[in-house]
Amino acid sequence: MTQQFRTGDTVQFTGEIRGFDVDERTLEVSMNGLNRVIRMDSVVPAPALVVVPQWFDTIYRDTKRVYLEGKYDACNVDMIRMICAAEFGSSHNQLIAFTDKLSTAATEYVIKHKLDLIRAVLDGYTVEKEPLYYVKVVDDKCGYLNYEVSSGIYDLADKGNDDDVKTQYTELEIKEINEKLWAVAVPVKDDEA
Repeated sequence: MTQQFRTGDTVQFTGEIRGFDVDERTLEVSMNGLNRVIRMDSVVPAPALVVVPQWFDTIYRDTKRVYLEGKYDACNVDMIRMICAAEFGSSHNQLIAFTDKLSTAATEYVIKHKLDLIRAVLDGYTVEKEPLYYVKVVDDKCGYLNYEVSSGIYDLADKGNDDDVKTQYTELEIKEINEKLWAVAVPVKDDEA
């Protein structure tokens, strides 16, 4: 059945903008091979994309990697299932893996922002730039928590970043190491990030 529209209804269409006339304030649009002229003041901009945390983007990209050869529809369906099931738990292996990747704070975020995250999966999203922190364990120049990526070892040293040494962490990363470390977190200044 075809959707019926009334005069004055706001609608969206899929087409290609072929040109525009600034003086006349019109757009020339091609839809299904037919050219139309539309007044610019009747064109509504696309809605803004949902802003998601970095950890959600990481999980979404990991899930997409599971689906080879561009089967993103199935990936999106599974992501939406995982988002909806986050507060209920599930016996489905993928859902268990999804909730295991989330800290308590992240699970609470999914529950609170469920509709926004579903919208992000369906329409796309932008990734929020999370603030970074040093973990100053000892009040000394060499009292910052460092993580050697190649060896997987944490130690105390200065806060200088290097290819193999991580010294800046997000709030979620700090709390995953140890909740108590959040009390000694120091924000990274913009020029240091």
